[in-house]
Amino acid sequence: IVNDTESQSRSIKDTSKKSIKTRHVALIAIGGGMGTGLLVGNSKSLAFGGPGSLAISYIVVGIMLFFTMLAGGELAVAYQTVTGGYNAYCAKLVDPSLGFATSWNYAINWLIVLPLELVTASMTIKFWNESINSDIFVAVFFVLIIVINFVGAEGYAEAEFWFNLAKVLMLFGFIILGLIIDTGRAGNGGYVGGRNWELMSFANGFKGFCATLINSIFSLGGTEFAILSSASQKNPRKSIPTAMKVIFLRIFVFYLVSIIVVGLLVPYNSDKLMGAGHSSAAPVSPYVIAVESYGIKVVPHVINAVILLAVLSVGNSALFSSARTLYSLSEQGMAPQWFNYVDRRDRPLRAMLVSTTVGCLCFIAAYENQESVFTWLLSLSGLSCLLYTSDAADDMQCV
Repeated sequence: IVNDTESQSRSIKDTSKKSIKTRHVALIAIGGGMGTGLLVGNSKSLAFGGPGSLAISYIVVGIMLFFTMLAGGELAVAYQTVTGGYNAYCAKLVDPSLGFATSWNYAINWLIVLPLELVTASMTIKFWNESINSDIFVAVFFVLIIVINFVGAEGYAEAEFWFNLAKVLMLFGFIILGLIIDTGRAGNGGYVGGRNWELMSFANGFKGFCATLINSIFSLGGTEFAILSSASQKNPRKSIPTAMKVIFLRIFVFYLVSIIVVGLLVPYNSDKLMGAGHSSAAPVSPYVIAVESYGIKVVPHVINAVILLAVLSVGNSALFSSARTLYSLSEQGMAPQWFNYVDRRDRPLRAMLVSTTVGCLCFIAAYENQESVFTWLLSLSGLSCLLYTSDAADDMQCV
């Protein structure tokens, strides 16, 4: 298969600067994409579906994604020289028309995610300050993300390494602290146990489960970043298998276990949750609510600060992914050749310019009904994630 691929396709990697190391790829595989969906969007999902529906939705999506990513890792190693990389698998293995639709859907998804993450960042800031216009913070964060990406692949990878390390440490700490609070050893709530699960595990029945499913799919998006960046990796035959081995840890510890702990501490009918009478001054993250509600000091501020880093991390990845997807599409003849330009530092500058322009939608954060903007952008991206993940699963059946 590899020889056939090499004989038919031009290697993108011949001209690319390979600056992403194994340590970068491993942390990206564990923490890449952990942002708005997991740390903020689950607030509304918990309110609509209850902790039981939320946990089951992560189990269903997680199982599907786990096996899809394992097969995707095999393809990334076997088809290292395919023109278009990750986004070309569907066209090569199934049908060019499906590849066209899937790749454009993937590009549009990450074009939407960039403004979504910046809107979420402005909502997160309100935990500390409501008086300053949201667009001031958005502008600062937007410029930071642009600067990181214009450094090149090495800037993206190094920033993601430290962003993801902070997310992983925070979630480990949250799980441990959450279990201590649940058993009554910390905080002022006494023994909590499973009373919040007993209150209502499955709110709104099947409709509530469906409401949690879209956010679960969105929040698990980004798992493929380790594969997407294979063209810039120094040794993908080593780094990608290493990354795929930690996917299980990502899905079933940082997602499922942390969500179960949130469900133990936060009742589904809490008026602090988004979509349940949430006020702008209240924390938008159920992780902050889970700790703050039991009288824990300082820690909620630390968690909120890491969540801010997390959403900026996904925004950084969104700009990186959307630009390189547009570049990939132009290489395959599925987008204008104008995008098919890379400078000496392996930066698709024209594609990055378009992604940055679309990212200016983030300034809608100043709109008075931020929660409505958040919900629309999250829903659009979640449905897009569902489509491209389903198509990716079709690809894997052809391996």
